[in-house]
Amino acid sequence: MAPPLPWHRMAMARIWKRIDAEALGLFHQISHLSLRRTYLLSTLLLASIAAMDYFSHIELMLSPFYAIPCLLVDWRIGRKPAVAYGLLASAIQTAIGTFGGHPYSHDFYLYCDIVLNLLFYGALIWIVAKLQVALEMERVLSRVDFLTKLANRRTFLEALGVEYRRCERYGHVLTVVLIDCDDFTGLIDERGYSTGDMLLGAVADLVGESFRSTDFMARTGANEFALILPETPAVHSLTKLRKFHVDLQVLTLGRDWPVTFSIACMSYVRVPASPAAALDEARALLQQIKASGKNRVEQIVSGAAEGPVKPEVVLPEITPPTPQSAPPPEA
Repeated sequence: MAPPLPWHRMAMARIWKRIDAEALGLFHQISHLSLRRTYLLSTLLLASIAAMDYFSHIELMLSPFYAIPCLLVDWRIGRKPAVAYGLLASAIQTAIGTFGGHPYSHDFYLYCDIVLNLLFYGALIWIVAKLQVALEMERVLSRVDFLTKLANRRTFLEALGVEYRRCERYGHVLTVVLIDCDDFTGLIDERGYSTGDMLLGAVADLVGESFRSTDFMARTGANEFALILPETPAVHSLTKLRKFHVDLQVLTLGRDWPVTFSIACMSYVRVPASPAAALDEARALLQQIKASGKNRVEQIVSGAAEGPVKPEVVLPEITPPTPQSAPPPEA
């Protein structure tokens, strides 16, 4: 058993934890400032720093604090307004240095001060802009599946929670769909991971083409996709999924991929106990489909007046097209 930490180290850990929490809270508040409030706050900060710099003369070095309003504008509004605030801050510092009772002994030092201020603010604005781009890229990558460019499981769960609360409030139908690629492991074992990646990418493209822009699509597993179909009646969901299943068969037969697809659809006229319950019931239905033969579309309508309904779905048999022979030439 490890010995307990000394009391002073534990106290410092608590202090740093409190500082981190306060800093995150402050950052969250700044990130949600409106443009008008950002301009107002930045201008007040710049004016306050300039006033303190003027009345304190050379006893206090306040030059670094001029960067605060520039950083605030750069983070919340953009690079061009931040450049304008940087130029204004540089002009204020030059004016205070010139007319504040301590003029420059030579013009050369004045020009050097101006150039250094401009370089400082320019570099600071450029660094913040690059940091914003990196953070935005990291945010996108953490929410998107890198292979299919669809949302990942984490983003899907968040979207499901939002849709659940909306359906609960307004009484809309909640539809959750799971799509599983049957025999995907066998395809990888036989033809390699590159073929599996091609299959997943093609399925993702077909999902994007077959459903509305308001429908939410995600890859939630190695060979599993999930859909949320907002404000879609149960009958329309089933019709759309049947057509999509036929399109999947055409896709796999056309590329000679020995896989099929099982699709489970849960339509809730009245929302279930929780978003997790909806997902669990959809996954249980998907397991039943795979255990009883795979390659089917099944739907359960839950919460209807007559109770859950499990319609029987018969899919047409799809055969690959045969090439037509050319007609014989005329004599």
